[in-house]
Amino acid sequence: MNAPVRNALERRCRLLLRAYPARYRRERGEEILGTALESVPPGRNWPAPREAGGLILGGLRARAAQGRREGTAASLRQAAMFEHVVRAVLPTTVVAEAMAVIKTLRRQRSSKRSLFAARLLD
Repeated sequence: MNAPVRNALERRCRLLLRAYPARYRRERGEEILGTALESVPPGRNWPAPREAGGLILGGLRARAAQGRREGTAASLRQAAMFEHVVRAVLPTTVVAEAMAVIKTLRRQRSSKRSLFAARLLD
């Protein structure tokens, strides 16, 4: 792969890695980047939509796990921020998958709070 294409591809993969929390990127970013770069066929300057979607969904999952530790407000802020990023970068089908993950996380949080409140009132 020639250098300009490789540099553009690496920049774009790093952009997709922004979906992951900073600490996660510091610890595992180079490994994920290497895997992402290896998966792209020679001559392409963007990962396949499925690969790009996988990176972003992986980042959303990592942020959701972080949000569970930090609380609901942090999770909702992150979800709203990534909704805008995902809509700008990915095809509609991948956006729909990401939004389904976010909605599921919101429902799980809401049902857990409802169960907790019901137990308190019993």
